[in-house]
Amino acid sequence: GQANFCALFRATMSKLIVAQDADSKLVSWLGGHLPESPSFASTCSGFIADGDKAGLAKALVNVVPQLLSSQSLAAADLQVPLTYLSHLIATESPSLSSEYLKALSTSPQGLTSMATFYNFLTDSQKDMKVDTLTALLSHATVTGQQAVLLPALSTVDALLPTLGLSPRRSVLESLSLALAGTPQGYSYTLQYLRTYPQSSPLTLPALKLAQSAIKAGLADVRKALDLASLPCLSSIEEHASGLVKLLRLYVSATYAEFSSYLGSEAGAKVVSDEGLDVAVLEENMKVLELLDLCNRERLVGYDDVAAALGASSDGEVEAWIVKTTQLGLVKARMDQVGRVVEVGESRKRRFGKEGWEEVRDVLGRWGK
Repeated sequence: GQANFCALFRATMSKLIVAQDADSKLVSWLGGHLPESPSFASTCSGFIADGDKAGLAKALVNVVPQLLSSQSLAAADLQVPLTYLSHLIATESPSLSSEYLKALSTSPQGLTSMATFYNFLTDSQKDMKVDTLTALLSHATVTGQQAVLLPALSTVDALLPTLGLSPRRSVLESLSLALAGTPQGYSYTLQYLRTYPQSSPLTLPALKLAQSAIKAGLADVRKALDLASLPCLSSIEEHASGLVKLLRLYVSATYAEFSSYLGSEAGAKVVSDEGLDVAVLEENMKVLELLDLCNRERLVGYDDVAAALGASSDGEVEAWIVKTTQLGLVKARMDQVGRVVEVGESRKRRFGKEGWEEVRDVLGRWGK
């Protein structure tokens, strides 16, 4: 698995890096590319002669910004000294990790070396891994290099369960922000919001991520069903009542009730303020209404579907059935002769008695 790959990576790179005279040759090569630091090579040679790994690492960290800004070094050339330095700090001078990450963050080219450094760290260096990952995510967000992160996500997924609540929440927040707008980002946002228990106050980043996630859920019924079960939904509602109201109605109200709300002054204001598409909302609500029918009955008649969705023909009924199955919400077979839908499996839509009480309360407050 990914853990074995990381171990193999560390072992292989270590053998290459500690090869005979590798450090001396590297320092000599670097000296030729740092004309503004004429004493660099001689200083480092002294550290090498004394076996002072910490001194060598410090000297190398100091010139990282110069290396990254050098016009004479190609990106591929940079990876050799930076891979060496990543290994040196991970194994010999971990106290320099913060300074090293800060130096790498001075250039977009430093992101790959941050990822390399992260891969050199072992499970026993958990705190350093969290700090490195946070820096890596932040730098990827600032430089717009989110794609560089994707290969490392499997190792992150293995790390998360081993962290305490505070560092896990911090990493999930960084992942959510760095990968915003991607499927992975939404998944991490959902995990992040689930770290907040019921009635727990949310931070400003959490609220912004929650609002973005709910808007995504209102555009995708599968996400809406996930979001409706968040323990912290009532806390989100204190700051985004309109969005949460729509979400609650989405997963519990009938299509007729939902349409009525959208036509009300309060509903129209939410749609306008949040820039929502009424056509998308109504289409998704019809899918959820059909899902509700499939939750209740194993055999659903075409006439029942038509009445619930306002469909005017069997062809329209069948189109809604196909759409709902394509979304993965229902496994069903259409009997066109008998004009019934035979339901095999269906995802749960409603969330119990408490959900019904909440939605009735919401409906009762429309005019207030």
